[in-house]
Amino acid sequence: MYADDTVIYFSHKSISEIEKCINADAHRINLWMNENCLILNPKKGKTEFIIFASRVRDQTANIVINNNAINQPDLSEYLGVKLGSHLNLNTHLQTMYKRISSRLNMLRKIRHQISPTVAETIFNSMIQPLIFYCYPVFSCMSNTWIDKFESFYTRAKFIVNNRKGWPTFRTRLQRNIALDVFKEINSGNDKYSFISNDGIKTRNKRMLRLPRIKLEAGRKTTYYQGASIFNRLTTNIREQKSTVLFKNMVNKFEFDK
Repeated sequence: MYADDTVIYFSHKSISEIEKCINADAHRINLWMNENCLILNPKKGKTEFIIFASRVRDQTANIVINNNAINQPDLSEYLGVKLGSHLNLNTHLQTMYKRISSRLNMLRKIRHQISPTVAETIFNSMIQPLIFYCYPVFSCMSNTWIDKFESFYTRAKFIVNNRKGWPTFRTRLQRNIALDVFKEINSGNDKYSFISNDGIKTRNKRMLRLPRIKLEAGRKTTYYQGASIFNRLTTNIREQKSTVLFKNMVNKFEFDK
């Protein structure tokens, strides 16, 4: 739940079971709203549902609230991320790329009137947040899209005229993910587990256990990518306890392409 944006979800192999559970939950939510003098708007674009499935399992369902059939779009936007019914992120990435390119072009047009410092400030505050918003979704991007954003990042560097040099898009992305994994590990969450050395001396200290993956899609999950990136760090970085020190050391670490 985020302010007035509420999502209910249910996972099952049977579409009839999904339909049954979602309708029951929607009915309960509608009753609660009625009792609290609120109105649930069933119109298209206000209340909708989407089924995520593989391409060979296109499905539909009959979701009803107050005798109103709820619309089922092929694309749903939640918290700024556009999700297709097959969890295809191409539409989201295309939209992001256009928005970012538009802002970068505006910066390019005024670049001759401002200093490199001001240009970099504008880039860091107005453009870069768009690039790395919800960046964990990048883990499942194709290399084609990675290359597009890499090219964009390089173009931004030349427009700003940053003489200090910026890390590549891939490096910046991997540093962000490594920091997320570090915070997750030190939050007390047992999402990630370490390889047990059983008393045997090894240079691979504090290595995360990678799950066994059968499909290539599994290697692109945030969990697998995060653990893999963390394991590529040097031992002294992985063994850090301070978030500040870890971040400083990761920002100096050069990941292989």
